[in-house]
Order: sequence, then C-alpha cells, then structure tokens
Amino acid sequence: TAGERRLGSVLISLGIIDTLRLQDAVAHVIQVRQEGRVIRLGQALIEINACSFHDLVAGMGHAPAAAMTVANSLVTGGLIDRESMEDLQQDWLRDWQATGVSLFDAMVGSNLCSLEDIHAAADISYGR
Repeated sequence: TAGERRLGSVLISLGIIDTLRLQDAVAHVIQVRQEGRVIRLGQALIEINACSFHDLVAGMGHAPAAAMTVANSLVTGGLIDRESMEDLQQDWLRDWQATGVSLFDAMVGSNLCSLEDIHAAADISYGR
C-alpha cells in the first residue's frame, strides 16, 4: 500500500533499515501472502529480523499512515480522547516535516499517553 511504501522510505531515511532489507521484507510479505497469511510490512520486517520492534515503532511515528493507525488504536481502546487526538494529529500533520518530531513524541510530550501505551497499540495494530 502507499502507507507501507511511505513507512519503508521513512525507515530507510532514518537509517533503521537499508534498501536491501526493505526488498527482503517485501519479498517476505509476498511469499507469506501466497501461503494464505496476510501480514503488513512492519510485521515482515520483524519476522526477517530486519529491525527491532522498538526501532520499527520509532520509525512508524514519522510515517503518517502508520502513526495514525497506532493513534487510532489508542483512541479505540479508550486510552486517548478522540477530540484531543484529532487536534494533535492536525497540528502534527501541518508541522511534522518541518519539525522532524514524530507523532508519538508529540503524543507523549502532550501527555496524551505514555511510550508504553504506544508500543502496546503498535503491537496490537502491527503484530510482533
């Protein structure tokens, strides 16, 4: 998907993975889907040991679609108020490229949730 392509680009730009590891992960996604199991890029990166879960989550905070997926899991789970999250997301989307701050850093900095909450939501959203 476009969001997964963006996540891959972000992980490369942050130095978390290289192009070869991204290609390996994409090949893994295709192979696993041929076997009848559906996984996302993030899960594939973990399964092939291309990066740690912690590094994946750090990168996801800089990729809008991935970050929003995790943030929405926190809202759905009742850990964050929807209106507060929507306000923060709008501010972050407007400024994130200029500031370099991840959505997750903004969420923790605004006291909306803890880093542990983010990791738990990412684990649920993307699987570990």
